[in-house]
Order: sequence, then C-alpha cells, then structure tokens
Amino acid sequence: MSDQQFKRIIGTTKPVFLMMINVLEIAHEKLHETGGKPHDLTVGDKLLIALQYYREYRTMENIAVDYGCAKSSVCRFINWIENTLSADGQFQLPGKQALQDGTLKTVAVDVTEHPTEHPQTTLCVV
Repeated sequence: MSDQQFKRIIGTTKPVFLMMINVLEIAHEKLHETGGKPHDLTVGDKLLIALQYYREYRTMENIAVDYGCAKSSVCRFINWIENTLSADGQFQLPGKQALQDGTLKTVAVDVTEHPTEHPQTTLCVV
C-alpha cells in the first residue's frame, strides 16, 4: 500500500503507526511477563481496531464481528490502546497550558444561521 493510501485508510502515516506498535508491543510484553493466555489478535490488530473506531465512527459491535471477538473485548482493546499511548507521552495532545502560553492564537468559528424545521403546533380550541 502506498504511503498516501495508507494514511487515507488508516488515518496516520506509516512511521507513526510503527512507532505506536513499538510502544504497544513493549507494554504488552510487560503486561504478560508473568504469563497468561495470549489473545488471538496481535498488537497491530488491536491498534487497527482502535484507529477504525476513532476514524470511521464504527460501532464496537460492528468491529467485533469483523475481527471475530466480543464487543467487550473491543472496548477493552480501545481503552488499553488509548491509556498505553497516552502514558507513553509521545502521542499526547497538548493540554490547557499549551493554549494559555500567552501567544495570540486565531480561532475561526462558523456561526452562520441554518434554518431548522420545527413541528407546527396547532392550538386546539374546544
């Protein structure tokens, strides 16, 4: 798959995807140092599940059917991926302090009015 196609489908570039996998594999090894039954899905599959969930707005149940696992497993994978990548620090979004650093930032907000359809209320006089 070309770099452009990979980014369009997965939502990130190949180098960033590989960095994520490296961080997750290290965390996975630490988690399973004492043993335990390994899951049928690889760390890469779990990362793809999380990226699909966030990028495509698919339901957990829909993803579970595609990967042949339970909906609760998909939820667990997504939470683990999110927590592990956040804890690593490389993939965190800047917090409120980054917005309050004193430099002027421009924010554009679309405030155009759109007509909305409301149900017509009729008064019933008896």
